[in-house]
Amino acid sequence: MNTYEVGHGNRLSSRAQAIRDGRLIDITRQAGRVGFRVPVAITRAAWQDCVEWADTTASHETEDCRLHDLLRELNERAVLASELDPEGVALMRFYRVPAGAEHTVAEVTTLALHSGMDEHDMPIITISLAGEADYSAA
Repeated sequence: MNTYEVGHGNRLSSRAQAIRDGRLIDITRQAGRVGFRVPVAITRAAWQDCVEWADTTASHETEDCRLHDLLRELNERAVLASELDPEGVALMRFYRVPAGAEHTVAEVTTLALHSGMDEHDMPIITISLAGEADYSAA
């Protein structure tokens, strides 16, 4: 796989279009703060599962803190995983407290880090849930 393509209906679109459509969220700036050196995006489903946090009064959790923790942990693991998978996909278990006031205990989810090239042959990373049907293949 040399280019980044997201299947959507009968058409294929670029990474930039997937970001404009809201299927991907560009988190390059935040990822750079923890050591990622290439553009990074996260799928909407992975964002909702691991980052989104609406109830800031019930705990000290914030989306910024949750995103930072996710990126820091994934960056540490990505360095180790980058040489293990020739397809450019690394599956990683991640513990997070599910969003919502009723959740207080961390639960595991599996994320997929897709590394590859975008439509301009530039390196990219996309984070998705492991089971996403319309995951962002790099």
